[in-house]
Amino acid sequence: MCQTQSEQINEIAKALAAAQAELEPAAKNAENPHLRNRYADLSAVYEAIRKVLPKHGLAVTQVMLPRDDGKAHVRTTLLHESGQWIAGECVMPCDKQGGIQGMGSA
Repeated sequence: MCQTQSEQINEIAKALAAAQAELEPAAKNAENPHLRNRYADLSAVYEAIRKVLPKHGLAVTQVMLPRDDGKAHVRTTLLHESGQWIAGECVMPCDKQGGIQGMGSA
């Protein structure tokens, strides 16, 4: 079983609570042409967190995990300067193209 957090999370929990108190919603700067709804794209989300997280000793990483199941596995980790961390994994089926292009599409 994959570990989802460091042994202790007291420091990261405190920092995350402080950061969340300061965060503003990401600006809805893009529009879905099919549904005609507005949403915050990845750059808007990054802009919303890029100054607040480091101020509290937090950082986010995402890595693709090697797997042989034909699915895209992405692990997101919230890191704290203390060395504590919390992580989660998202598994997405690739589209019909398969390979790298299929993972990118997922």
